[in-house]
Amino acid sequence: KYTVQVATFRGRMTIDQQEIAAIKTGRKQMKSELVEATEKAHKLTEALRLKGHEAYEFHDRYASIVAVGSFDYISRQMPDGRVEVNPAIQAVIDQFGPKKTPYGGQTHGMAQQTLVGIPFDMQPRPVHVPKQSIAARQTRGISRMF
Repeated sequence: KYTVQVATFRGRMTIDQQEIAAIKTGRKQMKSELVEATEKAHKLTEALRLKGHEAYEFHDRYASIVAVGSFDYISRQMPDGRVEVNPAIQAVIDQFGPKKTPYGGQTHGMAQQTLVGIPFDMQPRPVHVPKQSIAARQTRGISRMF
């Protein structure tokens, strides 16, 4: 039901009508940052799987994400009224989130982690498992999501 989004890669769009017309007629090439986003997400997912993590990738028309793990719940209320975050989710957030950087014996900042040269998000977060929309499935037919 839930997973932890650990990396996000976005594409580029344009709303400049002249630029759109130039791209359509072939007078201008649009660098496909969305393709680059897809490739980075795939490369990071594969690297995570090689390290033994349950990793997934999801792509839509705006971005690609990488997620780790599958969980039944994000948090639950304890008998004493406290709310406890699922320890397995917290472990994923702690593992892939930024690390404190020491300087002169004190902690002054946070360093973004990377794997195979690709950065993780500064704030990994639990999310519902992404699903393809019904409209997209009807338009494209059956496709593989993860």
